[in-house]
Amino acid sequence: MPTIPDNLAKAYGLALGGALGPVLSLVNSFKKVISPPLVLAFAVVEGVFVGAFSKVITIYVGGDVSIVYQAILGTVGAPSPARRSRSTSSSTSRSPTSSAAV
Repeated sequence: MPTIPDNLAKAYGLALGGALGPVLSLVNSFKKVISPPLVLAFAVVEGVFVGAFSKVITIYVGGDVSIVYQAILGTVGAPSPARRSRSTSSSTSRSPTSSAAV
């Protein structure tokens, strides 16, 4: 039976703990008033999950950290659908009109 390195076992544990993120998100979405502590807890849990998952992938590819940087650059560099639709829309701008006399 192959042994799992200690740091990989910790990373797997933290990555599995990332399942708490969607739970926190659902709890906050069904509340009538958004709870700032739940939002912060969600951000912390998701940050730990992404870091642990990055560690697992780094170990999986043989310790080459560049794959994580490539994923970050690909995510940041990809245009969002909203940005893409704005850049392809017509360049005519409408000025707001006021019906009230000043």
